[in-house]
Amino acid sequence: TAPSLINGYVVVGDSEGYLHWIDRNSGEFVAQQFVDNSGFAIGPIELENGYLIVTRDGDVKKLQIK
Repeated sequence: TAPSLINGYVVVGDSEGYLHWIDRNSGEFVAQQFVDNSGFAIGPIELENGYLIVTRDGDVKKLQIK
């Protein structure tokens, strides 16, 4: 996906359903998160208490950052 800014991190989704979290200051990968094997229709969208993703299968999921 196109990069999104979530909770101060640059987040991109790949075609295999992983979100990759990147430190925007250093460019280092800090986390990889599997969400859905269909991939993402659009980049994640930051919300007040988390973020929203839309998969290629049409699922809409709200996830929280803890």
